[in-house]
Amino acid sequence: MNRFPGMLLWMVLAIGIHVLLPHVAWSDESKGQERLAYYELTRIRSLSKPGITYHEYRDALVRPREYVGLLTDGSSETVGLLRKAMGYYDQALDIWGLEAVSDFPVDSLRTDEPHGAAILKECPNISRFHYKERDQIYVLDAVDCLWNKAADVLGRVPADLH
Repeated sequence: MNRFPGMLLWMVLAIGIHVLLPHVAWSDESKGQERLAYYELTRIRSLSKPGITYHEYRDALVRPREYVGLLTDGSSETVGLLRKAMGYYDQALDIWGLEAVSDFPVDSLRTDEPHGAAILKECPNISRFHYKERDQIYVLDAVDCLWNKAADVLGRVPADLH
């Protein structure tokens, strides 16, 4: 009869160690990954926009993309914000690539084509001009707008990551 309470205590302790401790360790590890991703994304934000080239920007996105890709807690609001900021930076890279490395470089996007429509959806107040009976936006204006959107998203990341 005296063995039952002791055995019950050991079972509760064993279950607690296996269930609770890994979660605590995983939580600390994921917070560290979030900090690394946040740091790398803010480093991108701090790059000098007028002085950076497309290739420097493309190369600078490699590490943040890796760190954001390692984030595992998809339901976390912080992870969602970090992924959203990375999405804006990737979209800016794609848009800028149309001007910088395309076989047929363009300096503007038509608003009735997919890239231009996507920019208008994200940046409805972007300046437009009329050319050949169609509204268009400049590629570098679109890139700048997406950089500003990413900076706004990073500004909403909780202060415990700063």
